[in-house]
Amino acid sequence: MDEELKRLLARCDEQLQRAERGIFSATEFLTPAEAYHVLQHCRRQGAGNRVLFWGGAENTERTVFCALPDYYLPYEELPAEEARAYMQSAAEAELTATVAPLLVTGSTYRTLTHRDYLGSVLALGLKRSVVGDIVLLEDSRAVLFVLAHMQEFLCENLTRIGADKATVQPYVLPEDFCVERHYESVTDSIASPRLDCVVGGLLNLSRERAQEAIAAGRVELNYEPALKSDHTVHDGDLLSVRGYGKFVVDSVSEQNRKGRIRLLARRYV
Repeated sequence: MDEELKRLLARCDEQLQRAERGIFSATEFLTPAEAYHVLQHCRRQGAGNRVLFWGGAENTERTVFCALPDYYLPYEELPAEEARAYMQSAAEAELTATVAPLLVTGSTYRTLTHRDYLGSVLALGLKRSVVGDIVLLEDSRAVLFVLAHMQEFLCENLTRIGADKATVQPYVLPEDFCVERHYESVTDSIASPRLDCVVGGLLNLSRERAQEAIAAGRVELNYEPALKSDHTVHDGDLLSVRGYGKFVVDSVSEQNRKGRIRLLARRYV
């Protein structure tokens, strides 16, 4: 574990302790890898049922870690998704005061990219962790999810995106707003849920070529380097292969009539 991750986990421990004293607290925006490691850390401590990851809307990739006091928790044990929905509703005011959406509007004379928006924010001297997802809309507009205490600063100082003039204002999301993720389905049948078999199935490689990629350190499983070809892959695992992309493994547990494993996955596009 590197030192930066250790410091992050230590901060989250402090926030969990604050939550035990009845105080809501949250981090800045985390990457998906950081959020994954934080959640696993909380689960190991038995605190996984009292945390939320919130990015300002459903399906955001970058999120803040929120440690919740007891009065935001369900009174009874609920399935994971129902418990999350309950806590999100109970802590709505706190979440709104933590993450806020801004609407950025360009001149419509230029086509603005994600890099243009992010570069212009960072050019103001801000850290990347101040801004969450950047969602491009039509007509040279975008929604920026930011730490709420930075709203006023950005509205006053973010006047250009790239070479284009821009206006920034607080934004109320439509009720049906959801960050869309685009995937490409991948299906195959493999001999076993071993990592080399799954990588070969996902990338249409021979088992030997998959093993070479693993041995070369090009494969990550759940944001950790995966160097053992015989590691078992499970439903829900995240798998990245440098040069090929990132995949969500939806199912690697069902057998077909020939006794092979049915591999169902999605590739981020």
